[in-house]
Amino acid sequence: SFGFDSHKRSNLYYLDEQTLLTSVGNVLVFINVKTSEQTYFEGLRDGAIGAIAVHPSRKYIALAEVYPQPSIFIFQYPSMNLFRILRGGTTRAYSDIAFNAKGDKLASVGSDPDYMLTVWNWKAQEITLKSKAFSQDVYKVAFAPENDGILTTSGMGHIKFWQMSATFTGLKLQGYLGKFGASELTDICSFIQLPDGKVLSSTETGNLLLWDGGMIKCEIAQKGKKPCHVGKIEVVLMVDSEVFTAGEDGYVRVWDFEMIDNADVTSETAGPGGAPVSSSGPAVARVFEMEFLEEFMIGKDVKIKNMIRSIENPSQYLILDMEGHLFKLDTKQRFIDKTLSFHSGGIAGLDMSTTCHSMVSLGSDGVVHLYDYMKKALLAKEKYTSGGTALASLPLCLDARGSTVAAGFTDGVLRIISYQPPPIDINRPVFTLQYAFKPHKCAIAAISISADGTYMATVGATDQTIFFFKIENKPVSPSDESSAGAPFDKNNTKIVPIGFIEMEEAVSQVSFSADNHTQNMEPNEEGDEDDSGDDDGDDGDDGDANGPLAGKLAFIVCKNGEVFSSRVPHPRRVNTSLTFQLEASALRIKPWKLNVPPPKIVEAPKPKEGAEEEKKEAPGSAGGDKKDAAAPAAAPQEAPKDDPKADKRIGSAIRKARGLCITGTSAISRILYLPGGYFLMALVNKYGEGEIRSCKFDSPDKSRLLLVGKNRFTDLKLSATGKYLISGTADGMTCIRQIKLDDMLLHKWEQGHETYEHYSKCFDDVAHAIKMQRGVPQGSGLPKDKIYDGQYWMGHVHDCDRGAITNVSLSFDEAFLCSSGMDGGIFMFRFNPKEINDKEAPNFEYYESDDQEPTSDIIDKNVYTIQETKIKSERDRQLSEAEQKKQATRDYISELCSEYLKITATMDAQKIPRNTIPAVDPDLKADIEKETLERIENVKKELEWVSEKESIGPNKLKRKYLDPIQTYHIRVTALKTAAAVATFRTLALTEKSDFGIHSLGNHDRAAAAAGAKGHHDAKVGTSQSEGAACLGGDQPEKGREVGGRSTVVKKQAKEPKDSRSKLEARKALRAERAQLWKQLMDAKPDANYEDRRDGCYPDERYVVTDKDIENLKREEAANANQSKRGGDGDFGGFGGGGGGGNASQPPVPTVVQPPAGENNAPGVTSGDPLDMTGSSRYSTLQKSRLYAQAMAGKSALEIAEEEALYKALECRRKAILRNVENHVKAFDVCVDELMHERVALEADVKLVDMKLLLLYREWVHLKEFEKHDNFLAQKLNGKSSEKLELAHKIKECQERLNAKKIEIEEIISSEKELQEEFGRLVAGGGGGGGAGGGENKHEEFLSKVLKKKIKRTKKKAKTDGDEEDEEEEEEEEDDEDDDDDEDFEDEGDENAEDLDTCPADLDPAIFEGVIQLRERKLDLDEALVEIQKAIEGFKKENDALLKKEKIIDAALRATESEIQDFQTQKQRKLNELDVVVPLRAHQIQYLDEQEVLPADLSQALIFVNSGLSKLKTRIKELQQEKLDIRKNHKELKKMHVSLIKSRKEKQLKLMELEGRATDVQLLKFGQTIDLEKLERMGINRSADELREKLTREDNKRLKELESCDREIKHLKDNLTDMTRQNTVLLENLVNLTEAHHTLEEALNLSQATVNAEYSGLQKKDILERNKLISLVQTQANEIDGLKKEIELLIRKPLRQPATMPRNANKVTGGYQRASGVKQTMSLMSPMQEEFGGGDGNDGVVAAFASEGGAAAAEGVVEPFGQNDVAGATGVDD
Repeated sequence: SFGFDSHKRSNLYYLDEQTLLTSVGNVLVFINVKTSEQTYFEGLRDGAIGAIAVHPSRKYIALAEVYPQPSIFIFQYPSMNLFRILRGGTTRAYSDIAFNAKGDKLASVGSDPDYMLTVWNWKAQEITLKSKAFSQDVYKVAFAPENDGILTTSGMGHIKFWQMSATFTGLKLQGYLGKFGASELTDICSFIQLPDGKVLSSTETGNLLLWDGGMIKCEIAQKGKKPCHVGKIEVVLMVDSEVFTAGEDGYVRVWDFEMIDNADVTSETAGPGGAPVSSSGPAVARVFEMEFLEEFMIGKDVKIKNMIRSIENPSQYLILDMEGHLFKLDTKQRFIDKTLSFHSGGIAGLDMSTTCHSMVSLGSDGVVHLYDYMKKALLAKEKYTSGGTALASLPLCLDARGSTVAAGFTDGVLRIISYQPPPIDINRPVFTLQYAFKPHKCAIAAISISADGTYMATVGATDQTIFFFKIENKPVSPSDESSAGAPFDKNNTKIVPIGFIEMEEAVSQVSFSADNHTQNMEPNEEGDEDDSGDDDGDDGDDGDANGPLAGKLAFIVCKNGEVFSSRVPHPRRVNTSLTFQLEASALRIKPWKLNVPPPKIVEAPKPKEGAEEEKKEAPGSAGGDKKDAAAPAAAPQEAPKDDPKADKRIGSAIRKARGLCITGTSAISRILYLPGGYFLMALVNKYGEGEIRSCKFDSPDKSRLLLVGKNRFTDLKLSATGKYLISGTADGMTCIRQIKLDDMLLHKWEQGHETYEHYSKCFDDVAHAIKMQRGVPQGSGLPKDKIYDGQYWMGHVHDCDRGAITNVSLSFDEAFLCSSGMDGGIFMFRFNPKEINDKEAPNFEYYESDDQEPTSDIIDKNVYTIQETKIKSERDRQLSEAEQKKQATRDYISELCSEYLKITATMDAQKIPRNTIPAVDPDLKADIEKETLERIENVKKELEWVSEKESIGPNKLKRKYLDPIQTYHIRVTALKTAAAVATFRTLALTEKSDFGIHSLGNHDRAAAAAGAKGHHDAKVGTSQSEGAACLGGDQPEKGREVGGRSTVVKKQAKEPKDSRSKLEARKALRAERAQLWKQLMDAKPDANYEDRRDGCYPDERYVVTDKDIENLKREEAANANQSKRGGDGDFGGFGGGGGGGNASQPPVPTVVQPPAGENNAPGVTSGDPLDMTGSSRYSTLQKSRLYAQAMAGKSALEIAEEEALYKALECRRKAILRNVENHVKAFDVCVDELMHERVALEADVKLVDMKLLLLYREWVHLKEFEKHDNFLAQKLNGKSSEKLELAHKIKECQERLNAKKIEIEEIISSEKELQEEFGRLVAGGGGGGGAGGGENKHEEFLSKVLKKKIKRTKKKAKTDGDEEDEEEEEEEEDDEDDDDDEDFEDEGDENAEDLDTCPADLDPAIFEGVIQLRERKLDLDEALVEIQKAIEGFKKENDALLKKEKIIDAALRATESEIQDFQTQKQRKLNELDVVVPLRAHQIQYLDEQEVLPADLSQALIFVNSGLSKLKTRIKELQQEKLDIRKNHKELKKMHVSLIKSRKEKQLKLMELEGRATDVQLLKFGQTIDLEKLERMGINRSADELREKLTREDNKRLKELESCDREIKHLKDNLTDMTRQNTVLLENLVNLTEAHHTLEEALNLSQATVNAEYSGLQKKDILERNKLISLVQTQANEIDGLKKEIELLIRKPLRQPATMPRNANKVTGGYQRASGVKQTMSLMSPMQEEFGGGDGNDGVVAAFASEGGAAAAEGVVEPFGQNDVAGATGVDD
């Protein structure tokens, strides 16, 4: 393997000092770090390796796979024997696994979709605990090093801490998420668990996070808050007392563990070293600053992904670089070495040299590698600016060395690169850039080069274009080239762009025809015409359809599965002067489809038991057809359940039953063009499987099937010799098939499209020849368990999810197979080691032409493409031509201007008037005016369009933002207070929402509106009556005012209880206000209406001037004079007084009017006293003056009246002012109440928004669970329906059983009647000399006749059952015949003859009656047997149904439990949502010294009153406990002092005793003795007793074993003796049979002499001979089977003792059987010899064989089965 997965975490482990373990795709790779040798271990199933882990003892390796229902395999190391299998941990794939420190537990984490965390007792293969880890990707799982009950998982945007807790229901796995708080949310790729329980984790931002108790204790950064690393941290390791970190910046830094462990900050913001810094801003992360101890820079462009410590040298580390390198770091010597290089990411393309054992690979990282795969070495590499996407090799006709490739990159650049084949010359460059083009703006998806090296095509990944090139290779003179050709030289080989075509769909591949259909691959027969020159029929106009200018035929394969045929034109037939874009007609693009007839509906055969389960386990697997066809004659062997390599593929019978699986619209993925119009096509059938078919261009109605795979094929090639078809699939499968030319040709194929049934027949002969072996080719180096029928090899070493095969190819000598995939793996297989060709590439002298210049590479991604360059150059040419034309026009105009000036100067000199100059163009002015008008009209139209556009824009904005608004923002301010209220800016509800809201409270709203209306009418009536009592003139106004106030009073009187009633009340109030407003607007007078009261309150008050006063004086004087003149008439009496009649009338007041024309100021008239209110517009001084002037000359009565009128007006004015003041106060009160109401409503709105947000979150969660919920419901319904169906079937089965039991009872009653009838018949025929005349002397004889069993031909009509049922019936009949034969033989030959004839002294009628009764009895027996068989079948069916019912019940319970767990999980998720609970101010008590509720309560901790009271009580309890502890402490202190004293005394006493003991030992032994050691060395009586007991038991068991052995030996001897006796008896039987046969022949001959017409014996002899021959053949086959069985028994110890066959000593039977026995004995003699020479189990087996032969002679059932003696019973007549 040359690949490496550099993007996978936890994928690198040390197994010992020299061995490194990693995984690539589906292969474990073991690397020797010293010798760089690699060994491989392939995954057990066709999936991928998701994660690996090494046991702490390094004796076990855990492999977690990617597979449907994946498993974890535990292997023993280094033997790699499978030790344990763990199942059921997740549903699709594992992302990480880890052992605990002790190694007895294993933790695993699954990936999408379940992300399940599982803790295993892996040795017992049991799940200890299981829980969902998170809802996103989990990167890592690990046990705490000090405590196995604590785990930690981390991944995308989370870290989670787990603990195994013992609850009353058992052990539970409880987890809680880490809270990031003020720190930024980040992905956590790595972490370590500190000894004290804290966790140190990595981040994406480059800092480290220290977690304690699920919270971030602090962030760790460098001084100045610089991050620990620039970019993501991928590695966090703890080594001794240091912490190592590494990340994407290429640095490895070492930190002090103690400082990290004790890191803490005292405030939310900290300065250097964690010092607190005051801050009034928002909360920020707690950052602890420290410096690293050491740092190592691995490289500039290095991105560290993994880092492990060496076992041999603790100061050495192995570092994995994401960019494709493996480094070795020595921290002690500060030495960095690059040990390995590989591709980073997927392999875009690979090419094996056609001349030597070298290959080139192009990675998605943009690096080209050159390998020598024979030496397993990387020779050189070259890095390019962009990632690689495609690679194709140039044919040998262009490069005789086979060392030039065309490479495509993500920036659309195509590079032609030549490289040195090995051996490498270090004096010149390895890679040489020959050409660099940029045909596409996007990445190049594929490159195709014709086989003759004349055309090349590149495919754009996203722009749906194909760019074609013509390769023109100049012929080289023989002096300049060797016999093998010449290397690639850009001076001799030119690449000319032809153009590009834009397709309607994205393109995946272009395949060129090798010969334009000119060659003929089909052999010509007599009478056949050669039509190889026929083409597609569209080249009739070319003259030379296959000439040098004919172009090249090609297939275009689109990504949607469509295929188009085309002919790429020659460059001379394409005009590229303006553009490189080609028309579709130039390529003659036509769709090409298979002509597939509509499928026939064929009912698939019912699979046998076990086949259905096999189908369910792995639908669509590849290769099942081949294994089924491999050994059709051999008995199928079921794989063990624990065997992970068990074949779980689709059976051959199922595929055969499908018939033709393709349609005319089947998606085509790859095409390989062959000569003669043939091509290989990879397509996807209607079952999603990949098929490779051989087709011909002009025969779309037929094809040959070559290969079938379980997924679509991504690469398709033929080997250099055409012997092998190699292909790769999208799921990482590599396939090889041996192929012949006849398998692809269609000239003799007349059956349309080949089906799988016909396709599989061609391997039957091979399968029969291979027999037990798996068809491994001679000398093949491929794994034998992957070879099917000797024709196929299917390997799965790439990742099944992300390891799609990009290239698969064979070496030039067909000795090596190489495959590459998008998982980064490059795998090399030895395909045919005996064919390895060690030749090197042709050796050409390296030369460079003098005129050859190095090719400049395209580095800038913004460089123009070929098409853009062409268009830009054409545009530049057009611009230059236009500029030249404009310059010529300018010059011509300048000449005309200069000529005009000369003419005018001449005219001026000659004094010729200019108007005399004749007009050159009389219509010029009119044309100019017309043109001007047209331009004006165009401008108007343009402006109209602009105007309309500008108007449409605001209208759209208005419809978008203003029209949906129902209520605008309106602000109302109180008149005398600071209160203000504003409306909510709300949107109009939809019709559905409005109808729903109105329907909810329609009844309540109507009731509230009716109550509010009645209350309002009552208040209005009361207010109007009160207003009428005060002032009659103001009744209407006051009535309205008081009515308005009554509304407020009503609102205050009845306050709604809840928010809904509040809302209804507010709506009713708004409706009432709207009604009042409508009434007011209806009562509004017309604008021209003049009210008489308008004069009292003019808008502009008149100001009295001095002139007005003078006019007033003159008017008063005139009035006085008039009154004097008319006084005689007015007053009749003495003194000039008034008359008596007029004395009681008040004087008419005068009218004070302003001057005319002064704003029509009103005056004061005497007709209406209210008009005097107009005097209020004057000042007090002016009023007093006017009043004095007005009162002058008036009587006292007039003055009194004036004063009364003035006071009334003043009272009226004050009442109006009070009314206005009351209205203002009421308005302010309403505004204040509305303001409070708005605050409450706003709070309700916010609460509703929060509830809506909560409901939305719940809806989101429920939507996530909906799919699984529906799935579980469907599952439950399915199981329930299955249970009902089973119950119905069980009921039917019980009913059928009961019916059969009734039939049995009827048969039994019939048998009783038959016995009674027999008794009557026998009793009726009594007599014949007996004393009791009722008795019959032939009763015993007749009873034997009645009970005799005879053979009868069974006449049964054939049914439509399967062939297997017929075979079973025949076997059952044979068994019955055997039983009948046994019973018949027990009767003896003589009795049989006597029972068939009626005695002379017996009445023939009685005998015939008995015979008839016997027939009836036999009929009843047969019916009873049939019923018994049916009952047994029904019982089996019933038992099977009951078992299925139990299984379904268990599944139902499991489903219900799963539903319950799911509902619990769903409720748990809903319970995790935060619910906002609003608190009122009176509900909050802020416990502070100031006792003032602050504005910000974010720093406060909320307690309920009960909790607060508990805390207060707890304070007192703690104080009491503190007193108790102090008291106890004092007592303990006193006790401590006393114990110290006693200890000192004990120590003194101990020293004294030790001194005495030392003295005693010195006196006794002369030295000091360690008594404890002496005790340990003493006799352990208990152990000795156990040893003795064990010895006795061993002796006892040995004696029992000896006695058993003796008994077994004795039984063996007896068995041998019995076998010998049986043999002697058999020999006697043979001799007697021969003698009997001789006598029979003599008797027959004598009869023949008496009667010559009888010839039946000759026919009988012939039949007998044929029967004996068939018997001997059958027995020979049985002997072969028995020999094989004996071989198996010899290898496997016989568990059951040998049983003697019954009737072993019986010597009966006819001569036919005896003759067969003789043949059998002669064939069995080798087995007897084996028995005689062997011992032990061999002898037992031989005894079985010998006795089996003897029993066969007697028709006895053998211990080997009923089928073994079928041949022996077949010769009976």
